[in-house]
Amino acid sequence: MNEPGLPSDPSEDAEDNAEGIESTAESTGGVNAGKGKEKGQKRPFKLFGFMKKIKKKKGGSEGTESQTGDTSAGKPAGQKAKPTLAEKYKHFCFRFGIYFDRKPNTDLAKSLYQADVEITPGMFISLAIITSLLVSVFMFVISTVLFYGMPNAFVYVFSLTFLTLGLSLGGFPFALYNKVSNKNMNIQHEIPFALSYMSVLASSGSPPLDVIRRVAAEDYGDISTELSKVMYRIDALGEDGNTAMSYLIQNTSSEHLRAVCIDISNAMQAGGGLQAYLELKSKELMEMRRQAQKAFVDSLSIYGEGYLSGIVMSVVLVVLMIVICSALGIDLKIMTPRQLFNFFVYFALPFINLMFILMLWMKYSRSVV
Repeated sequence: MNEPGLPSDPSEDAEDNAEGIESTAESTGGVNAGKGKEKGQKRPFKLFGFMKKIKKKKGGSEGTESQTGDTSAGKPAGQKAKPTLAEKYKHFCFRFGIYFDRKPNTDLAKSLYQADVEITPGMFISLAIITSLLVSVFMFVISTVLFYGMPNAFVYVFSLTFLTLGLSLGGFPFALYNKVSNKNMNIQHEIPFALSYMSVLASSGSPPLDVIRRVAAEDYGDISTELSKVMYRIDALGEDGNTAMSYLIQNTSSEHLRAVCIDISNAMQAGGGLQAYLELKSKELMEMRRQAQKAFVDSLSIYGEGYLSGIVMSVVLVVLMIVICSALGIDLKIMTPRQLFNFFVYFALPFINLMFILMLWMKYSRSVV
């Protein structure tokens, strides 16, 4: 230690500072050690409870793993899905369809190809016959129960049975025809846009087969489906482009697509002129589509005006006349005013509306718009 008033030695000051730091460290270390001992006495209880929870969780997970392992081990590796009831019914009908396929029906096969129905003509015929017989038997049982004990029940039962048989047999060809018609409408609707896309691809220098391949891969409805058949015959069956296009030309149901395919096939054989043709044809079809839309809007407005002025106003005037006649006490002789009112409001007006809707459906169900 230095005396007061004298300058201090730096080495001695450093030693004093070191001793002070060591003493404070020992004091704080003792305090911390005491706290550590206290915590060390409480920690085993906390760790013991926590370890219990971990062991429980591990035991539960091991149990579930063993259970799942046992169940998964019991399942066969290559188990196939069970066939549905519809598939079983088709297989049952196919056994009878083999006998019909012995005599090839080219017209029906072509119709099935055009409708994209992937069954044989014999299977289609067997489906129609067996389904019609089953529905007729069901109708025979139901009508027998309903008309049991009534006079002339025999006539009603057999009339309904044969009517059901005829409608069921006629429903299959009608459904096939309707599917082909819807396909033709979809092609007529999508063909201007498909040709525009094809003209863009042709202008970029793509060869005709690549253009057809790209359109077949895109979503242009039934046009893509038809062109994918061409690519299937080229890639899978090994045919050349002209042969595959000729097969599509002979079997497609759409006249618009047939004309386009003929021109594309000619361009493929000529080796050029595809871009100019596609641009011209797409503009022509787009203009035809605009005219069809305009005609559709004009005709629909005419039907709307006719409905309001000819049907709704007529029924309203008749109802007003009935109310006035009832108020004046005029005898209508046919029915009472209340009966006439109920007849026109609850029967005549709904029936007329239904007939009008059916007329519109028959008019515009085959429309391109």
